[in-house]
Amino acid sequence: MIHPKRRMTDALIDWVVPVLKEKNFKGSFPNYRRNCEMHIDLLMFQFSCCDQSFNVNIAKCPTEGIFYKNGEFIKPSEALTLHCPQRICLGIKNDNLYHWFKYNPSPNEQKQRANFSFLTMYKDTPLKYKHIAEDINNLIKEQAEPWWENSDPWWENELPTYNKFFFALFYGLQKASIRRTILR
Repeated sequence: MIHPKRRMTDALIDWVVPVLKEKNFKGSFPNYRRNCEMHIDLLMFQFSCCDQSFNVNIAKCPTEGIFYKNGEFIKPSEALTLHCPQRICLGIKNDNLYHWFKYNPSPNEQKQRANFSFLTMYKDTPLKYKHIAEDINNLIKEQAEPWWENSDPWWENELPTYNKFFFALFYGLQKASIRRTILR
């Protein structure tokens, strides 16, 4: 039996990534970027380490890369959403800061759905993964594209602070996740 995270990853790669490629995004799962005239659009799929859910982070950065207060520099080709101090999760509502897509909610979570405005939960149906991918594609069109176009360029205000510990931890977890995915 294929693990649900593998099925979800495959669905995103099969049905969302082609839409990103049509929109001139480049990259490989889970990080994508699109070079624009005035900035770089960024998108990242981030899976939870605690349950079967993920979110889609979007951000934008300057075309020349990201400079930090302490002198650290991230090349444009290596920029990720997590490098940017201003970013959002697709699907956010009601002033929530985060939004998660839960592809295998427990029966108890399903009963309490109304208490979780920061989650979109999906019932277990044969087309569940395709529906989730379609929802992500709609959010890219309806939420991400306008945000990339209209949000203020954060880099014109002040240089961000580079958190060396956070990024070391993030890169370590990302490498471990990739190894686990390859081994399955």
